[in-house]
Amino acid sequence: MLTSRIIPSILSKLGNPRVRAGQLAQGVRQLVLIAIALWLPRLEVGLEAIGWWEQFQYLGYLLGFSWLTGLGQAYLVRLRDLDTPAANRLTAQVMTTILAISLTILLLGVLLQGPLLQFLTGDSYLPGWLFFLCFLAAHWPGLLAEQVLLARARPMQLISYSLLTNAALLAAVILPLYFGYSFETALPYLLGVALLKFLLTLMFLRPWLDFRAWVRQHWRKWLLVGSPLVIYAALNALNLSFDAWFVNFWYEGDDDRFAIFRYGTRELPLLAAATNGISQAVLPILSTSAGLASQRGLQQLKNSSLRLMHLFFPVAILLLLSSPYWWTWVFTEQLADSLSLFQVFLLLGISRMLFPIPVMTALGLGRELMIVGLIEIGINAVLSIMLVQSMGLIGVVWATVITYLLDKLVAVFWLWRRRGVPISAYCAWEWLLGYSLVLLGVYWVVGQ
Repeated sequence: MLTSRIIPSILSKLGNPRVRAGQLAQGVRQLVLIAIALWLPRLEVGLEAIGWWEQFQYLGYLLGFSWLTGLGQAYLVRLRDLDTPAANRLTAQVMTTILAISLTILLLGVLLQGPLLQFLTGDSYLPGWLFFLCFLAAHWPGLLAEQVLLARARPMQLISYSLLTNAALLAAVILPLYFGYSFETALPYLLGVALLKFLLTLMFLRPWLDFRAWVRQHWRKWLLVGSPLVIYAALNALNLSFDAWFVNFWYEGDDDRFAIFRYGTRELPLLAAATNGISQAVLPILSTSAGLASQRGLQQLKNSSLRLMHLFFPVAILLLLSSPYWWTWVFTEQLADSLSLFQVFLLLGISRMLFPIPVMTALGLGRELMIVGLIEIGINAVLSIMLVQSMGLIGVVWATVITYLLDKLVAVFWLWRRRGVPISAYCAWEWLLGYSLVLLGVYWVVGQ
């Protein structure tokens, strides 16, 4: 009882409790992945096995990010027009839809295993592929619980759910390896964790699992809102996944090289969680009828992003300056070549501090988002092909950093010209510009 009072009080003092809980939930997930990345080189599993784990993360992102993100954002946007009974029915419909899509991907992944893996990884075999597909099919519906708890403003339940499920995932990966079992042995435990997460999701939603509501009006409207968001998210996922696919293609499925690339392109710990948490928590406010008109949502977005800048840039500068001294100590000598990639990838945080996409999503600019996504993929593909020939792996990273910045700037320009929403309405651009110049200057001095 004491904890249930203390934690909400702490969250409220740190800002909007919904924003902070959303960021914390995503932050816990990122911390678990970071912990696994730090442990694997020390568990004597070999660089090839580390490459397999990174391949699994890449494939899971590629197969699930776009439709989960798009439908999840549409769910948050759609709730603004619904009363509680209708919102509960929509939740059940969303759950059913996500489960159906997950099972479909599982079936296709089994039937098309050889050609699918060959195309995506450059190798027709990946140890534990079937177990991993089953894990994804149970894991994806479980992610809906976080969206539901976020939408219903239940920060304590969201934090508890996230801590429990992510701690179980960490244990499922690390403990079998720690006790000397093979990498493939850990995968059945991962599947068990995903099933646990799925059952917990059903517990959260059990009063509203009205599957007869499958074809009701709110479900159709949700899909109508979600379709362009899914397409944009798919384009975004393709752009992010293009780098990994391109490395597999260019280096002919070399798992060692892939592991080096993936370790070097890890974002600053918790950065993605913080930015995604801001977007998800602010989106319902921006999507209300008064959200943009009253400027309340835009101002909250601006304030949240400014607080994040004050945290991100000093930490990024410190990491950039100190990385040559701790990189091999943290990740071992076998991943020393990842350092130069990491130093460039830190610069990606500049574009992460710009948030035009949630505003465009709230305004219903799905068509414009799709165009922005197509431009992003085209630029990234061209730059990657050009730069990898002269710079190697680091050229692929530079292509991503440049592409993401251009993508955000195009979205900023579009909002200003088409909807009259200036960057100053949702971003403290003077701070962003100053911080960015300092970070670029530090990289120019110390970057390898």
